[in-house]
Order: sequence, then structure tokens, then C-alpha cells
Amino acid sequence: MPLSSTYKPLFWLILATAVIFTFTSTPPSSSSSPASAPPNFAAMATNTAAPYTTTFLHVSGENRVERTAELADVTLKTKVEGYDQAEVLRAFKAASGDLLDSIASIAPEKTALAAGSAVDAEWPVKHQDKPVVRYSTGRLSTYSWAESSGKAISSKGSLFGSTPDPNAKRRHFAEQVVTVTFHDFASLEVFVTKALAKKHVEFVNISWRLSRVTRKALQSTVYAAAVLDAKERALDILAPLSDAPPRLKAVEVHDSSAGVGGNVQAYATREAMFGASSSKVDDSRISFVPEPIGHSVTLQVKWVVLE
Repeated sequence: MPLSSTYKPLFWLILATAVIFTFTSTPPSSSSSPASAPPNFAAMATNTAAPYTTTFLHVSGENRVERTAELADVTLKTKVEGYDQAEVLRAFKAASGDLLDSIASIAPEKTALAAGSAVDAEWPVKHQDKPVVRYSTGRLSTYSWAESSGKAISSKGSLFGSTPDPNAKRRHFAEQVVTVTFHDFASLEVFVTKALAKKHVEFVNISWRLSRVTRKALQSTVYAAAVLDAKERALDILAPLSDAPPRLKAVEVHDSSAGVGGNVQAYATREAMFGASSSKVDDSRISFVPEPIGHSVTLQVKWVVLE
């Protein structure tokens, strides 16, 4: 029976509502839902970028090189003592001036260093005709002691709480150190021998070292060789595990030479070795024998094995 015009709008509204309800309530098919798909374990196993497939190896590397000393820092002291303060100062001035004059005669003229200059003022040696590279004086020190009952009492206070004898003689002292840097070691021997023959001059110490330029070059060499040593050790460790040598890449390097934040260590003789001279020029000359200066480093290297 045909619908009347009164019920037609109601019929179409009910039909549209039923269609919409049917569409929204239909569950999605299993093929269109990625959440319902099983995990692809085969694809995951062949993924070489996965973190658990990366192999790391921690190996240490070492290296040490030795070089002959290039420079020697000689420290001398001018020291005068006596009961007459004015005479002590006069003798000190004469002895100190004589020593400095002898140094200046074999050293280049002092020039002002440019502020912020990256040029090493010591090396390479600019004045080969002068055995001395540089020299400088230390602090002038003067003091006195009061002698009483065989004991020396400082002018700064009494000894063991005792009161200084006001009638006791006072012994006055004046001293100063001077440091001279030599690049010519034969001339160094001649200079020290003559200096120690002077009155009021004492030998304090000698320090052998390399120039800053050579030291920095050795540092680069030592570090590169230590990394290579670590790589060779890593390859030796991995050799039984593979038919072909694996490819390695360093991802971390730590310097453990002197603990945390260690630097390249330098070893050198700090005291002069005195003995009979083998020189045919002057057998009375004091002999100094510099030992080789060594630079060594120990590195901890983290390697990643590349497939």
C-alpha cells in the first residue's frame, strides 16, 4: 500500500538512521588493523641498527719516546755573611755583579717579549754564537742572627723562648739566586767550573729539559702511537673470533696517564752528575751528563666493531 504524503518524511528519516547505525557499528576487518598484526620477528632480527647488535671493546694503549735534553737550567746562588752589615752588603754587591757580568758576556741582549706572542722565545735558538738562551735573578734575601752562648738566635724572635743577649754579635746574611738557561752544554761545563771558583758563589741545581716546541711535537707523536697500540691490541683480542680482521672505529679516548685528566708525563734528571771530565781540552772542568728525557702516555680507547 503506497505511503501517504503524511508518512513519507518519517519513513525516510527512519531508513537513514538505520543505515548510519549499521555503518558505525561494523567492526574493522583484521587486514586493515595494524594493531592486530603479529610482530615480524624475522625483520627485527635482520635489523643491524638495533642497539643489541653493536659490539664495543675497551682496550688500553701505551707509548713512550725519549729525546736528548735540549736545554739546561742552571741555578747558582750568591751568598755573603759576616758581622759587619755594611761590609756584607758591599761584598754581596761586588760578588753578585761579577757573576751577572760573566753571564751577560755569554748571553744575548735582553729584549722585551711581545704581549700575547705565540713564538717561543727559547727555541729555535736565535743566537747560536751565545751559549746562553736567557737568564734571570731571584729575590734578594737579607737576614741576621744574634749569637749567644754558642746558639744562633734570629732577629725575628728568640730561640726556645730565651731572651737574646743584647751584647751578642749579630751575624748578617745576604743571598740571591740566579737561573741561567744553556743550549750549549760544553759551554755550560766551562761556565759552572769558573763560577764556582769565584768567592761567595754556590751551585744549587741543574734541570735538563726539552724546548716547548719539541715537547708539543712529542706529545702529538706519543698520543698517535698510543691509539695505534690500542687498535693493535683490540685486533689481537678479536682475531680468534673472526676469519677476517674486523673494521674498528674509535668512539671514545681517555687519558689515564696520571689519573683523571692526566697529562703526558715528563721524566728528567734533576741533579747534576759530577765526575772526572773526559774532555781533552780541560781535564779540570766539571762534567755534567744529561740523561734522556722521556714522554709517556696511557690511553683508554673504546672501539666499536663495524660489521
